[in-house]
Order: sequence, then C-alpha cells, then structure tokens
Amino acid sequence: MTIDTASIEAALFRSTGVVYDGMQYGPANDPSKRTYNASGKGRGHVYMHGADKDPQSNTAGPAHKSRFENHTTMVGVIVDILKSTKGQQALAGLDANPTKDGVWLHGSSGLPVSGNWYGFEQGGTVKKKIIKASINMRAHGDALFITSAYPEDFQTNAAPAATT
Repeated sequence: MTIDTASIEAALFRSTGVVYDGMQYGPANDPSKRTYNASGKGRGHVYMHGADKDPQSNTAGPAHKSRFENHTTMVGVIVDILKSTKGQQALAGLDANPTKDGVWLHGSSGLPVSGNWYGFEQGGTVKKKIIKASINMRAHGDALFITSAYPEDFQTNAAPAATT
C-alpha cells in the first residue's frame, strides 16, 4: 500500500463521517451518507482532532481534544507514522487480516513522530511539538480507512516562536 499525502487524503475522504460497519465493505464515497456529530463516536472522525476546519466536514476539533495544528499537519503526521517500521507492520497486518474493528495503535503501541509537527494537548492553547501519535485504521483491499488519529504525546516546552 502506498503511503503518501494523496493516499492519506483519499483515506480521510473515504472515512470521514462514515459509520464503522460501512468501512468493512469498501469505500463509501457518497457524501449524502456522511454524518458529522459532536462526538464523532461510531464514525470516521479524524476531523475531531484538527485545530482548523477540516475540508470534508467543515468542522474544527473541540479544544477539549488533543489536536493537530491544522489539516496539513494531520496528514503529514499520518504519513510520517505509517511510513515508520511499526506503521508498515500495522498496515501489513491489515492486509493479512482485515477486521471490522481495525487496528488501534495508541498508548504503549502509539507511533513515534519523527518530523517537526505541532499541535495542542487536550484543553491546551500552547502549540507544542508532537512526539507520538495514535491511529485507528481499517482496510478493504487497497482501500485504507482512517477512523481516528490524534496527537498523543508532546514535548513539554512550547513550540519555538516563528521567525520572519
């Protein structure tokens, strides 16, 4: 499975607002079948973890959730973690044994982030470097579904100030 910005954007498009059960049968690309709610529960909801408005849902993540700085960061972190050795192993496991519940990598199985990507802790307003991210994903053939992804651990200090 190719992991790049385009493939992750496609996975997010095919997953956003789609019920989990629909993901086991292949892409659900009919926008009229997408439903967004305040919790994201039971549906693809990566948009709940973005500090800016997601292009598919036109919804920004609530401040009580950990959040990526923006959509570009969200996609970049997902590419970063899925290209890692642990990410590639998880993807291979999806292909070998697709399940309705998918693969959930978080906590001790969360994936280290190698790039310089930033976001906000739960309830936080200070931008910090993301050092670990979580992801829940499913696959049907070559169709990747990303149910959830969010920054899990951050550096303790604030992001450096921008320079001009």
